Parts: sequence; C-alpha cells; structure tokens
Amino acid sequence: MKKQEGPIEVYERARSTLAKSLMDGIDQKNAAAEYYFSLLNLQQHGAIRSWDEGDWVLQKMMDVILKDDIQLDSDQSPDLGEGGGLEGYRETERALVNHAWRGRYKPFRPPAEWKNEQLMAGDEPHGGLMHGAWPGLKHLKPGEYPHFPNEHPFSSDNHPLLQGMEYGTPEFVETLASFYLRPDPNTPSKAEEAAIAERKWEIAHTNHAITNPIHRTDVGRHRQKVKQNEAHKTQQEGEDYEAIYGDIEIPERGMWANQGVPQEEEERDFPRSPFLGPLIGKGEGAHGAHLNDIYNHHFNRWKNNPENSEVVDGIKGTSTEEKEWNLRQAHMEHMRNEWVNGEDHIDDDGKAHSSKLGWLGYMGGMEFLTPTERTDVVNHMLNNGTDYDQNSPHVSMGRIKRNFMQRSVPEYLWWYRHPQMHGPNFPQIPEFPYEYEGSAGFPELLQESQYHLAGDTDESIHDVLLDHFNQMMGFEGTSEHTLMPRIMPNGKIYKQRESERSLPILTDHTYRMLAGYDENGNAYPANEHPIFGEKWEGPLIGHDEYKQVYKNALDSAKQSIEGKGIRNAAINHRAAVGPTKQEIEDHNLGDWYLDNTNGEHTDTLASHWHKPFNKGGLNRSQMHYLQALHSFLTTGITRDDLETKSGKEKMHHSHSLIGSGVHNPVTGELDGFTLRDDMMGMLASIHPPIARPPRLMKVPGETPEQAKKRKEWNSTPPERKIAEILNLHESSGPVIGPDLKPIFPPRSDKHNITLTASTNHPEFSQRAMRLSDSDRQKELGTKMAWDMDKRNLHTYTPFNRMEAPFNPQGHINPRTGSIISNRMATLLGRMHPPSNPMQSKSLSFKDISGGLVQPQHISTGDIPSFMIQQELVTPQLGGPSLEEDRMTKIANTIVEELIGLEEEMHHSQGNEEKMKSLINEYKSMEEDLRSLEQGLMGMDIEGAKSMHGKGMDSWIKHNDMMSSHFDAITNVAQQLREQMEKEHPDLYTPDDPLTMLSNALQTFRFANRYMMEMPHEHHGQHGLAYGESIRESRPLGEMLGRDASPFSLIAQGAQGLDARKINPNHSAEEVMELLGMNPEDPIHKKNAKALLQALDGKEMIPLKVSEAYNAGLIPNVEPIAGDLHDLADKGDDIVHGGLRRADYMFRHKGDEAAEHGLTWVPSASHGERRDMPRSGGSGRAPVKRHNDRLDALERANSHILYDPNVEIPTEIAPTTETVQTWSNYPIHPVGPNGTGTALDLLEGDRMNWGWGMAPDFIPRFRNDGSVQVNRSNVPVPTRLHSVPAPYLLQVFPELSQHLGGTDLYLSEPNMMTMNALGGMPTDVPGMLTNSDDDMSILGLTDPDSLLVKAGPEDWAPPIRPMHRIFSKEDLNALKGFSGDWLISRIPQGERLIVKKKGGRISAYDENGARKSLETGMPGSFKSISDEDFVVDGILNENQFQVLDILKHMGDDVSDLPTRERVKLLRAHYSSNENVEIPAPHNTRTTDEEGLVKALEGLKEEGNGVYLLRDAQSTYMKGERRHPKWVLLRSPQEVNLIVLDRRGSGPFSYRLGAGPLIDSEGLGNRAKSFDEKPYMDIGTVVRSDKAFNVGDIVNVGVDSVTQSSRKGRDVYTIQAQDVIGEGFGEGPASLETLSLLTKSHPPIPWPHEVSLSGDCVHVSIPSLNDEIIYKAHEWPEGWFIHSPSAIMGDMADTAYPIRLAESLRPYWSPVAGAMLKGLEYEPEEEKKEEVHESQDDAEPLIEPKKIKDTFHKPTVTKALEVALRALELVSKERTTWTGSRGMGFDQGTPTESPHGPTSLVNESTLPDWDLKQRPAEDPEKPWPKKSKNNSKSQDDIHEKVKTEEGDEGDLDIDAESATLSI
Repeated sequence: MKKQEGPIEVYERARSTLAKSLMDGIDQKNAAAEYYFSLLNLQQHGAIRSWDEGDWVLQKMMDVILKDDIQLDSDQSPDLGEGGGLEGYRETERALVNHAWRGRYKPFRPPAEWKNEQLMAGDEPHGGLMHGAWPGLKHLKPGEYPHFPNEHPFSSDNHPLLQGMEYGTPEFVETLASFYLRPDPNTPSKAEEAAIAERKWEIAHTNHAITNPIHRTDVGRHRQKVKQNEAHKTQQEGEDYEAIYGDIEIPERGMWANQGVPQEEEERDFPRSPFLGPLIGKGEGAHGAHLNDIYNHHFNRWKNNPENSEVVDGIKGTSTEEKEWNLRQAHMEHMRNEWVNGEDHIDDDGKAHSSKLGWLGYMGGMEFLTPTERTDVVNHMLNNGTDYDQNSPHVSMGRIKRNFMQRSVPEYLWWYRHPQMHGPNFPQIPEFPYEYEGSAGFPELLQESQYHLAGDTDESIHDVLLDHFNQMMGFEGTSEHTLMPRIMPNGKIYKQRESERSLPILTDHTYRMLAGYDENGNAYPANEHPIFGEKWEGPLIGHDEYKQVYKNALDSAKQSIEGKGIRNAAINHRAAVGPTKQEIEDHNLGDWYLDNTNGEHTDTLASHWHKPFNKGGLNRSQMHYLQALHSFLTTGITRDDLETKSGKEKMHHSHSLIGSGVHNPVTGELDGFTLRDDMMGMLASIHPPIARPPRLMKVPGETPEQAKKRKEWNSTPPERKIAEILNLHESSGPVIGPDLKPIFPPRSDKHNITLTASTNHPEFSQRAMRLSDSDRQKELGTKMAWDMDKRNLHTYTPFNRMEAPFNPQGHINPRTGSIISNRMATLLGRMHPPSNPMQSKSLSFKDISGGLVQPQHISTGDIPSFMIQQELVTPQLGGPSLEEDRMTKIANTIVEELIGLEEEMHHSQGNEEKMKSLINEYKSMEEDLRSLEQGLMGMDIEGAKSMHGKGMDSWIKHNDMMSSHFDAITNVAQQLREQMEKEHPDLYTPDDPLTMLSNALQTFRFANRYMMEMPHEHHGQHGLAYGESIRESRPLGEMLGRDASPFSLIAQGAQGLDARKINPNHSAEEVMELLGMNPEDPIHKKNAKALLQALDGKEMIPLKVSEAYNAGLIPNVEPIAGDLHDLADKGDDIVHGGLRRADYMFRHKGDEAAEHGLTWVPSASHGERRDMPRSGGSGRAPVKRHNDRLDALERANSHILYDPNVEIPTEIAPTTETVQTWSNYPIHPVGPNGTGTALDLLEGDRMNWGWGMAPDFIPRFRNDGSVQVNRSNVPVPTRLHSVPAPYLLQVFPELSQHLGGTDLYLSEPNMMTMNALGGMPTDVPGMLTNSDDDMSILGLTDPDSLLVKAGPEDWAPPIRPMHRIFSKEDLNALKGFSGDWLISRIPQGERLIVKKKGGRISAYDENGARKSLETGMPGSFKSISDEDFVVDGILNENQFQVLDILKHMGDDVSDLPTRERVKLLRAHYSSNENVEIPAPHNTRTTDEEGLVKALEGLKEEGNGVYLLRDAQSTYMKGERRHPKWVLLRSPQEVNLIVLDRRGSGPFSYRLGAGPLIDSEGLGNRAKSFDEKPYMDIGTVVRSDKAFNVGDIVNVGVDSVTQSSRKGRDVYTIQAQDVIGEGFGEGPASLETLSLLTKSHPPIPWPHEVSLSGDCVHVSIPSLNDEIIYKAHEWPEGWFIHSPSAIMGDMADTAYPIRLAESLRPYWSPVAGAMLKGLEYEPEEEKKEEVHESQDDAEPLIEPKKIKDTFHKPTVTKALEVALRALELVSKERTTWTGSRGMGFDQGTPTESPHGPTSLVNESTLPDWDLKQRPAEDPEKPWPKKSKNNSKSQDDIHEKVKTEEGDEGDLDIDAESATLSI
C-alpha cells in the first residue's frame, strides 16, 4: 500500500531534518526553511498534532536561523503562541489529550498492515463489519495496569444508546422502534411526520448554499456554480454564495492510497457538496429519499419474502389498519433481533457483512438497508468521502450526511457536557446580524485596523489612530481612551468598555472621523476636521490604506452573514428544540418544523434522536471523542522507511474512515491526526475548535515573495471555512430583541447559543435572554441574566466564546465539570459504601469547612484542597502565623506525650486500675490532638480569600437544588416501587441482600430518569427553581409601621412650594432660575431639560431630593446639618444610606408614589461607573466606593415632581406583584416548557463514582406514565450511586437490617480504585480527577529554550544572569569579575521592558509580546521622568521595580557600566507609589571585601533573591545570559533528623522531618527512629561533617517539592549541605516544608542532558562543566547515583554538583524519558549463563544487553535523544514538575503513584538503605544469597509464589529483605 505524504508527514520529515542539521551544522538554512513551510502547510490544512518540547525548541531555532531571510515582520513568522512555535494553534485545536483510554480503543476489526508498500497482514480495507460494531477496548497486555480497565464511554452500562443491552433490548433499538412504528394503527409515526417536514425543508432549500454543489472544471482551474434561481435568496443567506465560496480550492479526493485509484485529469470534473448536499441521488430509485421511504421499502421486501410467509400469514387484525400495524410490529421484532444478535452475511466472494447495527450503521441511518447494502455505502465513503460523488449505492451521501448530523450531534454534546446537566432545551433563535449604525460598523473593521500597519511605521492603523485621537482631544490619565471611541454623527463621543456580553467595535463613522475622510472618501483639509477642528493637519493614513481596511472588513462581514444562513438552515437537522410557533409565524421562519408538540415550541428532525442523550453528560473532551472514533474506525496501518537527504526515517500511520493518524514510531502512540477534507460535510458539526492564528501584517520594504508568503499564511483553507461555519464552538450568547436580532454587538460571528445550551429554569431563561439588564428589571423584577450570571451550575452554555481555548480565563470545559463532579461526590455522599451510606440527606460547604466530614469521604482527601478546588477560597501565600506555630508546637508536645503513654501502658500490663486511668488519659489527649489537627488543616482556609458572597450564594443555591430534587426523586422512587411490585412482587426480596440493595439503588436511578422524561402530571413533584411568582405588596406606610404613607408627607410638603410651579412652556433657563441651579453647570442643564420632559404636558411642582432629605420627609432618615451635596461627594456613609433609601422608595413603590401625584426624575450622570471585580477581595472596595459616590451625587441632584391636581389618598390598598424568585415549582421533563426541570443526580457520572452493584431489572416508561419492567435471569453488573440513608430508608425501610454491616457491593467506584500498581486516578497532584488531561512538559531543562525573535523597536530581551550561586563562597568557583559589585534585592514577578516614547507607554514581556498594564500604571511610568526612556524591571502586582535602563532621552546607554547606569537612574528618575527606582533599601554597591556586609545589610531590609552584577559590566543588549551577572538565593536553614548515615568521610545522610502524628499511607517514605515515625524527605551527599543517626542537624535546603501519595502530602528536599548541629527546635514539621514549597521552589537554570555509555551527563554551560551520574537498571527502574564533576572535582569544589542537584526536578524526568525510550532485545527463554567472578567467587548474572544503547561504542547525539525522549514525556499525564506513571520520577517535584521505583540518584531514594551494592560496580556481581551460601546462619533464601502465580526468590538477612520475581 503506497502512502501519500500528508501535512503531518511532511512536518515530521522536516522536523527530523532540522534537528539533525542543528547537530551537524550542515545546510541549516535550507533545513529551517523546509521546516518553516511545513508549519505553514500544517496550518493551511488544519491538521491536528500534539506538540512537545522538541517542537517548541525547533520552532524557535527556525526563527533564529531565518530571521534575516524571512522578513514577515520578525514578530510574526509562524509563531502562534507565547513562547513560540504553534502553541496557540495547539491550544485552540486542543491537540490530542491524555486520558485513561488513550491507545486502548480497538479497531472494529484487525486493520490491514503495510510495511514499505508491502501488505504484511490482513486484507484490503472492507467496510463489511464496520457498520455492525460499536467501539470497544483492546485486551490488556501483561504488565498493563490502567485505570478503568474494563469500562469506557461506550460500555453498555455507560453509553445512552447501549443501556439495556444485557436485558435484550438496547436503547438504540427502542429509539428506532419509537421513531418508525405508529403508536396505534391510526396515528402517524414520527418517521411519517418527519418525511413531510423534511420534504418541505428540501423544497425551500433546493438552491440554498447548504444543499448546493459547486462544480470544478479544467482540473480545478475554474469553478462554476450549478445554475440556480436567484429568487430563492432570503434574509438569512445574505450575499451571493459564490462570491464568498467561489475561491474554495477543491483538494484531491485521495488522502491515502486505499481510497481508490486517482482519476485521470480529464475525468476530474465533479461537484463538491461542502455541506449537506442534495438529498436525491441515483441510488434512490428503489429506496426513496426519506427515512420513512427506506423503512417502507424494507418492510415491503420483508413482507413479500416467501421465507417470512408463515409469520406474515399468522398476523391477524380486526381491520386492515390493525393487521398492517401488527405486521409492522412483527417486522420490527425481527429487526430487533437482527440488529442485536444477527449473524454475519457471507457473500459469494467469502466476505462478511454484519447484520448487526453498530455505531456507524446507526449514526448513518442505515438500519433498514441490508447488510450488503450498508457495506456498499461504507465502501463508497471509504473510497470517495462524502462531499464529492453523492451517488453512493442505494442512498445518496446527502441522506447519510443528514442522518449523521441529526444523530451524532446529541452524542457529541453528551460526551462533553457536565455530569449533572441534561441535554439542550432552548427553543431555537435563528441568527440575524446585529444592525450597526452606518453601513460597515462591525467588529471586523476593528480587527482589520489592528492587522494593517500605518504607512511605513511598525504600528498598526488602530494604534496610530487611537494615539492621535487622545492627543488631539487632550485625553490622558483616567480620561484617556484605551479602546477605540464611539463618535456619533452628532459629534458626541463615548468611551467603549469591553464586557462579557459585548466586544468593542469600530463603526464606519468613527473610522472615517479618526482617519480623516468624509462619507465620500475625501480627505478633510487641514484645520477643517469636524471633531479636531484647527488642530487637524491632515490624514495619518493614505487613501488606499483607508479603503483597503474598509474593503477587507466588508468582505469578512459578508462571510459572517453567509455563515449565519447556513447555520440557520442546519437548525432542523441538529437542534433538540425548534423555534417557538409564535416566532415562526411572526418572522416567517419556515413551515418545516414539527408543531405537534405539547407547548409553544416546535420539534426538529433531530429532536427524537436527542432524547436518549437527555441526561447528565460524560464530561470528557472533544478530542478524546475524535481519537476514540479514529481508533475504532481504523482500516489500515502503514509503517514506512522513507529515504530523506538526512537518511532513513521511520513513519507510522493509521488510516480510518474519518482521517489519517500519525504515530510515534517507537511507542506506537497516536501523536496526531487529520480529519478527511472530503468528509467535512459530514464531520463539520463534530469538528474541534478552529485555530485562529494571528494575522501577519505587511511590513515596510516587503518583497513580492514575502508578500506571497504572508498572503498564504493569512488565507483560510476551504475546509476550515466549512468546519468553522458548522462546528459547535465559539458561539456567543447575546441578548436577543423582539425582532430576533441581537440588542448589543455579539462577541463572535456565531451567536447560536440556543443550539447547545441547557437550563433547569427554561421559562425564566427564555424570557431573560430577550431582555437587556434594564428591561429585565422592569419586566421581570430582576437583573439576573438568562445564563444565571455564569455562576450557577444549573444553566450550561458549552462551546461559547467565553470558554474558547484562547480565552482560558473563561474556559468552561471538562475541568469545570470535574469540579462539579467532585462536589456532588462529596456533598451527596457518593463515596460512602451503599451498605453503609451517608447518614444525612446531603452536606453543605459549612459541614465541610467545619470539619464534620471524614477525609475519606471528601473527594480530594482533605478539607483545604476541597475548598480550594471548589474555588470557594483562594490560598494566601506567606509564612505560618503565630497561631499556627503555637498550635503546631502544642500538637508536637501531645504527640510526644502520647508516645510516652503508650510505653507506660505497655509496662502496665496486668494493673487493671492503672491501665484504665492511662487509657482515659490517652483518649482525652487523642481528642485534643484531633482538634488541633483539624484546626491546622483549616489554617489555609482561614488565611485564604473567600469567594465573594454573591458567587457563594449562587453555588449554595445549586446545593439547595440538589437537596430539593433528591427529596422529589425519593417520592418518585416510592411511586415506582409500588407500581412495579404489583407486577413483580419478588423484585425486592430480602433473601438476597445484595440484589435487594442493588434493585433499590436502581429504582432511585430510574426515579431520577422518570422525572427527566415524564410529564409533571405523572408524578406531581416540585423542586427548587428560579421563576415567576405572585406575591402581595403591602403599602409603604404599613411596611414601616406608620399610619400615613411617607408619600403623603412628601406631597403635603410640595403643596407649600406652589410658587415654583413649572409648566411645559417654561424654558430650561427659567426652570434653573426657579430651582436655584447653576446655569453654567452642564449637569444642571440636563436636569432642567429632564424635568420639562417629565411634565407630560401638565403643570407640576418640583422638589429637590436634598430638600426632602433635610426636611425629614424620607422615612427613618434624620435631617443633617451641612451641605448634602458636599457630604455625598466626600463619601459620608449616613448621607449615602439616606439617599439610597429615598431612591429605593420610588423604585420599588413607584405605583404608590404615582397615586400621590409624585414622580422621581433622576439626575444626569456624574461620571462613568467602574466594573466590579467578580473575584472578590480588596479590589472590590475602591470600585464600590467610587460607584457609591456617583450614585449618591446623582440621587442628591435628582428631583421629585408633584402634580397638585392629584388628590392625596387617605388609604392605600395592598397590591400584588409578579417577581422572579427561588421557590418550589413543578418539575417538568427535559424540554423548553415549565419553570423547572430535574437535575441529574443519579444517572450521570456513574462511570466515575458509581459502585459496582448487581440489579436484575431495568424499567421502560410508557407514554401513559406506566412502567414496563424487564428482568434478567442473572444480576447484571451495573454502576450505581450510593443513596444517603434517610432517602434510602424512606422507600426501603426493610434495608435497615443490612446497613452498617457486611459490604454489599461488587466493586468500589473507579475514582476510588487503585490499579494493580497502587495508583489511583486521584493521585495526580492538581489534576481534577475525572476530566481528560491535555497538559504536557514545557521547558524542563532549559528556561532559555523559548528563544525570542527580533521584537518591536527599542525592545531587547531582558538579560538574565548566567550564574546561580548559593553562598558568597561559591563565587570562588567563578572567574573573570572585576571585584566591584552592584547588588539588588529582586522581588518575585514578571520581567518587563517598559518604553516611554512621545508620552506613550508601552510594555513588553521577555518574548517581545505586548503587555497590557493595569489602570493607573501608564501614568505612574510617565511621572518618573519627563524624558523618553527604556527601562528593565520586574512587575509584582501593581509595583514595578526598575533594575536597569537601556535608553535615556533617546540615547542608547546599554554600553555604559552598570554602576553608571544605576547612577543615571538615581539622578534623573524618581520613584512613586507604583514605580520604584534603585535606592539604598534595595540596591547596594560594594567591593569584594564588603560583599558579605552589603548582603547582610540588604537582608535586614527583607530576605529574598539577590542579583549580583559586576559594576563594570555593560548590559549586553540582545544576549539572553550575562556572564558577569550572578543570581544568589541562599539555602533555607532547616533542622532535620539523621535517619541513616553512609560512608567514612565524606558522608551521605538520609534526612527526616517530623515526628508524624501517623504514618498511614506513606509506605516506605515513613521511617522510625526511637519508635517515632518520621517522613524520609531526601539526602545530603558528600558532606565532610560527621553526625550520628538520631542527631538533629541544621541543613541548607535549596528547594522543596511536594507530591501526593494516597491522599497524603509527601515532600522531597534538594539539600546543599549539612551546616552543623541543629540547635533549639527539633526537626522541621511538615507544615514548615509545605511553606517552603512556596517560598523555595526549584529555580530553573540552563542545562543539557545526554546519555553516554552507562552514564547520564548533566552539562551546565555557564560553568563549562559536566556532572556525570552513573545509571543502573534495577528491577524497579533506573537508579542514577554517584555524581562527579569533571572541572569541579579538579578544583576541589562541590559547587557544580550542588547546582546540578538543585536542578534535579528538571533533568530527572528528561533523563528518565531517555532511559525509558531504550529498545530492549528480547530475552531468550533459556536461563542466563552464570560466570565465575575473578575476585570473590560469587556467581554473576550476565548483564542484559540493550540494543544500540549502552553497548554502542559511539555517544548518542544529545538533541536526537532529547527529542525522542521528550516525545515520550509529553505522552504522560504531567505537570511542570516532571512526568508521572513511568516509574522513575521519585525525588522530583512529583512522585509516581506506583511507589519509589523512579530514576533518581540512589541516595535520594527514601528506601535507600545506605549500603554499597555490587551493582554499583559493573565488575562486581550481585551477591546472591541462599541457604547454602549465606553470610550468616540466620540468612534465609526461599522460593515463594505470589497470589498472581508468579514465582520468585525471597532473600532475608540481618540488614535487608529482597524479593526477586
């Protein structure tokens, strides 16, 4: 099978070529150029590939090599994310994710295998079995111990379509039967109704873009559209389809060889149907076009088949209709058996065709084709795709694509959806474009202005116009516009603000005004600009540039409109609910929806297929879904050795129905895959998010070739256009007006959020979606948004723009769903065994934080991590509090006393009275200790920032909903039990407790399902929801306990002001004079006009609110002495409260005020409000003060109008009002009707948290509400949630005798189950346990690997120090310094280059990317100097510390000595509250002798990290590392206990922390000394100080890392040396180590890792030294030990080794990956030869040889090995700290869940026994012990057998025990 290279293959080849070229230095520019174009090719084809560290390094190296040759603006070459390379692309496409089933899905049949174009195994691809299979897992291989070993998303217990399989009828069969069969002989079936609706849709869309093909002629050089009637164009379609899509380049059909023989050129004129295409094809002659036609055709063939005559003849009926109905029932029963149990049909050629209906057969709607017909259709898709030749056999591709869209979208949404949320239930709102003022005011215009450079400058047109506008208008500081202004035609100017609901735009009028052109495109002459007036000097951009931006924006907007038309047409084929009947009529939305529904909504052709998936989601990633399908549908595998100019390259690919995959040639794991271009019409709706790489801008002096490359990069491939239009991602949810158009500009082109959104409050959400905030307040009495402010978890909006991968702050993805999953598992008691259930109905957050829940019942294992994971608190960093220190000391004292008591009790055996006293004392002290422990655990919570009250309230409401709905579920469970027991009295037999409990839990599960599926009238349950209620409103006076209404007092007071009466004939000036207003004040002018407008033609008396306030007319508000306006302005709390009360009266009792003739006239605005931060904390206070001040000023300047003609009432009657509120409402089934729908509490998330149970029944619900019970002869293993005891016993009181005793379950939940190696899904620190992981290692060994390109003008990368030391003495190992030093204490933060030029402040990060600054920061930078400058410094929150200066007054000063540059800063620049210039408290100068004293002086000002710069050094602008700059962070001194000692000098020590309260779960990390448990935390090697075991020593710790083992925090230190004896305190506590993980994390430093012989080499370029570690393989993994430094040992300094050890968290995983990637030769079955050793006569087992590695005579090239290793590392579930699950990462920031079998220096292993081993010397054999060859008579050697049947040798001596298997 010949493999044709695709984009991923081209990339892989170019990648390898560049890597080798970098090593040998040959042809680097050509290799880099080839690699560059392979990146372009990936982008253009939309290929999906996972990225690793090697890719980032190579992409950066490419930038460096080509930066002089490819001038696409050096910031813009193919670099789509921070750090370089295609990271942004990787993030958007989501790449390939790590999950529990990666590489485990099996193909539907063994795929054919080719090697170098030769068929090695299997047959040519054949689809005969593909349509009859469902995805499954491969058999586990020996040594594989994955989580979820037997269960997966497509298991029959999990997948909605397969549930019920064990009971004979899976759900997909029921779904098909209910679609095709009539409910009775005379009622049309759903299939019949769908055929009528579909026919109407097809007629209306005959010439629509969604069905129209495009023709290609002359081998693709010219395209023409099929002739069509232009009259069909509708508002939804927008511009001409061909104008938008005429440039689509149709690719070749063949993606890989077995898709068919490529056609000759003259035969390649065929149409492409890029979307659904036409329904009718050549194959429809017999079958018909609609599903009902195909069904009838099959039914008639079955009925007329002689083989079925006996069955047909036996069918009876009282009428023709009834007989026909009975016949169809029999036919369906026949098909049920075929679809589930049918045998393969073998054709004349011996090929098999499955009779069963599998995933593809169901999704493609092929259920009523014969097996061979299905195969013909599948083979057509394999060979031709779905978008070209529509004339597949039997049915058209248009039919298949429609079926697939209708049926796959529900599955896709279920796969991703949160576990508690049912399916989408919003009536559809078609997309209409937002109408901007003018002809081209849209976001596209703003985007285009940002893409284009202004003239020959390096700034965009956007920035140039915005800066010029601010200068012309004199705006600076708070008045400065940071976004484009809105300039109205009347000349008014408004500031724009970006919010969650709308993006800023650039209207065409604003663009013309800023650019300086009138509506005819003519430039405004100098001094004649309508806005800028005489300041105007002429346009800043040329006319051609101005028009080009405008044209591009118009073109982009046209494509957007066309996309809306296509998505609107697709509503009927993928939405769960159609538009409302009223809106269809009002807006002429079409007559093709199904209106036979209960309610105002309609159904679509897809509605029926959504129903099985209307339950809680799987909460897995979209890429996992596509990976699974690709693996399942794989038909062929190719392994090729390709000849390249750099040698042979191994390529490994897989080929499936939907695309081609690229695999790692070593591990075989799928690295990436490309969806087939010729199947976009079928796959577009399940396509992942589309990458939007940054546009490349034209640069000055661009050559034609560079322009061509830029245009290639910026163009959008046709498949991307198709997929972007129809995929479900990146939609926004705007507020919709009555005309169905957005009220505000939407945030994205797509705003079809109703397609995917779900809500438990349908009535409210549907109404609120159509109202702005102010209108919601008026009409609904609430400001609650339709999506419940995105805080509540009972309204779900997936795939919206706020959760797009390029906006991670708003990412609502499986990780968010995992938070919910963990919450429900904890609060609903899912972790309690079903036979020992939770004793309360549910838990609250207060129960958790209050310590009322045992850690084993908390999903995260402890309280603080649960509160942090749930985002209820944000941890505060910093040292322990005094209270924490006090409590820790008390706890340690109690532990010591408890140990003493245990010893005393041991010696008091037999003394009953004393023992009783000791036991009581022990229990009392234990309680004290538990109390202290709980308090210490909560310390992180107490010192943390809590969630803001509003957000917490929303989440609490979700918890309240869960409790309320669980009550309702319990009632329904009681109803179901009573109904089912009538038919099956033995359903809950007490004779079998396990089956009885299982059936009880199954009843609860389906009670929840019953509420989600059945109408309210069938169960009558109510639950908490948010909706409309009617409540009585009492008069204000009655509410305040007064006889008279306060409005009466105000009206009476106004009657005395008859002299100031105003009428509509007054002018504003007259009103101002009557009321004493300032005629020069613009606000007063606006208020006077507002009063005149409010008169409504009447004569009224105005009253100032301030007058009413000071007259005592506001209830419960005392008059004040002083100026009310002035007090309001100054923020007087009393005044603010009184004014707030006045406003509240009129807002909430406006009708009562009107009855008294009173009207509130609000004042004009006094300023712009600030958006309140949503995260809580101190940032809210200043915003609140600012907004409160403006509110008070406006209220104080408001007026009350009194109509004297209105008689003051003597009595006010109570009224009723409609409000939106939380209350108990009827629970309705999933759908758009009703106030509330049911939460999924017992169906969703069973795969993760369900217990293995054994029910023997499954119910089906009939339309009349009754239940059909299907029984199984044997119990069926099923995952079911544990039900809290109060609920369970309410329905099944007889279970009380079985609860609390023997465990009644088959297995624990998957999330609580260890695999065979002891690992749990929850072991990975920081991972949300049941979501798919897409994290990868980045920058482990070289923080400089993210090299940057040339950046903006005046920018240079901030230079970093080349050296890192631990003490002043380490400087002795460094040479070349002058002896004069400048020392700076530097804070933690982000390194920035800040530029001031012409009054404009710009900031750039270390990669040259523009950095936005917080409000106020630009002004602070401007104030430090009046001159232009470029400075280097560190930003920590809103505090910037200047470290250095590069430019001053336009002059480059980087070549000045450091001392002079700092002097310049001190002389010409001044600090302010946000910007700090070097000063004595943070910077000192000194010589060599005064260095220590200067450091001590800075330490007195505060500890930290210090930058030592040679005072004579220049800045070396452009370099990454400075050879004369040194970073110093002194080790933290910590007292530790010596647990073991090795050597006779120098010494190695194993160190411990503690003592521990208990050592449970720590395994061999727990060590005892003097009968006290300690945690083994690491070692010190090569120490010259002698101490004994048990001594307390003072150790210099460079860094501390934290990991987790079985819920316990485990710490590992990177220690420098033993300083001396530890005085004062005992060993450090674990709390101290926890703090050190934050204050002393590892510091990355450039180094390289390579393998040579049997050694690992760690090279540190800054030292020109290489540290060499020995590497030995043990049965558990690889040990790395015995470091030696080539140069350091010669100079007699341990500094290089200390530096290498400090970097161990970074190089250890990389070295481990290299070792893991080695290829082993197969071991022969015969026993290994035993040789005699020369020196000790001990037997020697010959070492295992490793092919081409350790015994290879040449050294492996470092880069090649690193690239291969990093590919392996990136496949693991990892964090930045190292890889996991490989068995070699002990001693790094993470720990393997499988125990200490990791790649480490042997001396850092916690289970290191400090003994010399022969394995450390390759010349010495491993001493083999036996009874006959023991070192002492007590030594033991035995043959043993494990429970698994493995045999091994057990060796025990006085010092160790070893089991060898």
